[in-house]
Amino acid sequence: VVLAVAPLFHITGAVVNVITKSGGNRFSSLAEMRFSNTSLSGNNIPPTIKAANPSLANAAVIKKLTDYTVQLGGPLKKDKAFFFGSIQRYSVQDDPSGPRTLHTEVSPRFNGKFTFLPSPTDNIVVGLQYDSYNQTGRRGLAPAIVATQQMTVNQDSPEAIYNLQYRKVFGSRTFVEAKSTAYGRAYYEHNPTAPS
Repeated sequence: VVLAVAPLFHITGAVVNVITKSGGNRFSSLAEMRFSNTSLSGNNIPPTIKAANPSLANAAVIKKLTDYTVQLGGPLKKDKAFFFGSIQRYSVQDDPSGPRTLHTEVSPRFNGKFTFLPSPTDNIVVGLQYDSYNQTGRRGLAPAIVATQQMTVNQDSPEAIYNLQYRKVFGSRTFVEAKSTAYGRAYYEHNPTAPS
């Protein structure tokens, strides 16, 4: 016997639950950086392989990549209030393969989180995430047909996400949790630089 149950609500995408870092009773931090440029790129394809596979010789080359992150978390009041914040700046300039001649991206990101414990069984969290996805020379909706740099997209897509959460714990097996999330100014550009 097969029993099929139709859901009351149809979801067209994935539902993802992500828990970001939170501050604690001691201060902690992290700083990291990644860097690369053309002088750090390898060139280990033998001429015989390039002759047999010309597309390998025209592969995308990273001209410059810089990616750094700084994080800090800690207490505002011991056992009661904590904070966590992180800042990232990702920047890349490359020479893509094919007809495109330039691709750049500069994407700053910020995450902030405030946690408040009014009692041992209550937990309130307020979060904010902001990023700005800035690119020039991005392939558009149909990347396979890009023929010129003018058919690429110059994109500036800022977005902000807000989160509010409350959790009440009644015992080792029972709790109630309420969440609210909102976002603003999130979009993804598809119009080419010089539409025909």
